[in-house]
Amino acid sequence: MRDPSRRLYAESVFARFRALPGSDEIATAFAIEGLVKLLRMDRPQRVIELGGGIGTLSQVILDEMPAGSILTVLERNGWCGARWAENVVIKTLAWTPHRLSAWPDKPYDWPVRPVDLLVVDDWLPLRYDQVEVLLGRRALVFLEGNRPIERCIVREGLRAKGRRVAALNRRPWDRSKGFWLLRAEATRAERLWWGARTLAGRALDRMVCPFLRVRPGWRRRDTDANT
Repeated sequence: MRDPSRRLYAESVFARFRALPGSDEIATAFAIEGLVKLLRMDRPQRVIELGGGIGTLSQVILDEMPAGSILTVLERNGWCGARWAENVVIKTLAWTPHRLSAWPDKPYDWPVRPVDLLVVDDWLPLRYDQVEVLLGRRALVFLEGNRPIERCIVREGLRAKGRRVAALNRRPWDRSKGFWLLRAEATRAERLWWGARTLAGRALDRMVCPFLRVRPGWRRRDTDANT
């Protein structure tokens, strides 16, 4: 059952950032709620966000991270980096250090590794072998939107080293854009359950596709529901 407080928090974050300049491509309220649930359940200590943008998901991570955690934000666009610094409210710098920088070139240049959570909200500037080095045991990867290329890089990078991966796709009731989750060292139960839920979502897409205004899983305009 969905937590009403989690949904209200996600909607408030979405509404705040949607009113700011550069908000055309921010995460949906549905994706924000999914990230909040993940952060509250897994309590990751080391997080890297690829593509900080104007700060929408960064704000959620900072609000939900436990004491002693480290968030590293990487943003390659200077304009977005400036907006990020203006928009994100960092309540306690003592336990939420962050870094806004260019993409590192090699795995050992990443400021935090291995990480417990990798949040991907931009193209992934890594090779298969680099992904495997970056992600810690049982690490989670949260991919905002569809991102098929990034999913492939993470999945194949882990599988090449014999690390089992579970993949879950979640989208709102109208089948608009949601998010993907990938789990390293996934148990057999996780692989079966996540796989079954993803297949069920695809079956639902095929059933309702003729009645949808846009392709399932793709972004809707601001006037559409669950944008």
